[in-house]
Amino acid sequence: MQRPVPSVFLGPLLAVAATAQGRAPAPAPAATERVVPATPEIAWQLDKPNFYHRVPARGGTVWLGGKHLTAHRITTGEELYRAKRAGPWRHPTDGGGGLVFARHQDGTLHAFVPDLSRELWQAHLRFSHWAGIAHGDIYFVTSGNDVVAITGGKEHWRVDLGAHVNMRPATDGTRIYAATQSGKVVAIGLHHGNIVWQYESDAIFGSTSPTVGEGVVILADRGIKGDRKAACNAFDAETGELLWSSQFGSTGFSRPSIEGDRVWAGFGIRVAPFDLKTGAIDWDRSIKTGRNPFGLPGAAGDAIVFGNLDGNLYVHDRKTHALRWRLQVGTDDRSQVGGWQVHDSMLIVGSTRGVFAIKNATGKPAVELGYVLQPPSK
Repeated sequence: MQRPVPSVFLGPLLAVAATAQGRAPAPAPAATERVVPATPEIAWQLDKPNFYHRVPARGGTVWLGGKHLTAHRITTGEELYRAKRAGPWRHPTDGGGGLVFARHQDGTLHAFVPDLSRELWQAHLRFSHWAGIAHGDIYFVTSGNDVVAITGGKEHWRVDLGAHVNMRPATDGTRIYAATQSGKVVAIGLHHGNIVWQYESDAIFGSTSPTVGEGVVILADRGIKGDRKAACNAFDAETGELLWSSQFGSTGFSRPSIEGDRVWAGFGIRVAPFDLKTGAIDWDRSIKTGRNPFGLPGAAGDAIVFGNLDGNLYVHDRKTHALRWRLQVGTDDRSQVGGWQVHDSMLIVGSTRGVFAIKNATGKPAVELGYVLQPPSK
């Protein structure tokens, strides 16, 4: 039996002062910045593997981990800044509030000013393969059975959910959303750390992280043992009501992306849109592709873009769904493409083979359908 369990709001919100250190947040990107290159050309590539989440970029700067934590000019790849402490560094995250966060290999979380010239604080956390999320000067991360908020180098709050939380949390700026492997989905007040609502089921949640937008939390489960296969679920972000649940025929599921009235996600050998209101899968508009398209499927301008564990980033036409072109970072089992984003007219792609920046080649016509872009041989 699945049931929403309301929670009583406890205590006033804690006021959190906005940080004024470093650069001011960049203005919202112009619409043209979401256009994927029609004549793709690799502008630069760096030997900095980044697979687990979208590469953070703001104000013409991109932050990357690896042996060193560095900041680069997004148009050229030029290194602008470097943190003093050697790595390995993982999961650089831009909070948009004047801070850049990064996890060290030893498990510690560090906060820097954007030019990385000053480390403001560090906090000890359990090692995790999952990145956290940042909102202003607060960093949120899952740790064992807990969801933890860190600010100023100290624990702001910690919520024990009673079972392992195997995902990256999500936020809409008001609440933090996460789920456990025992079937509990929760919304936690961002500032006060109280559970606002929780939803209990027999489903297994994990490996897939939630997305929130348009007042809806989208999160896939891995099925209910002896009952049903995996399903994509939509919850009302304010109340926790289950709005719909749609089985998709596989187990693995990408982090979903909300685009208007559709939810894009990858599973099995498909990338497909779900109706945001009903959960119906539009199989006629689905894209057949290589197995495990888990690299953040979503729309960018007139294209559908996603990374794949087969070593490719795919760019399909949004209307016809024809393959326009793909970036092939490698052909072996260790070549996998994860997060991507469009910023300053550059398509930034993270992979196990490094980070690639793709631009439009000037003075050249659009490539033929199915074009394969490959990095130059080393």
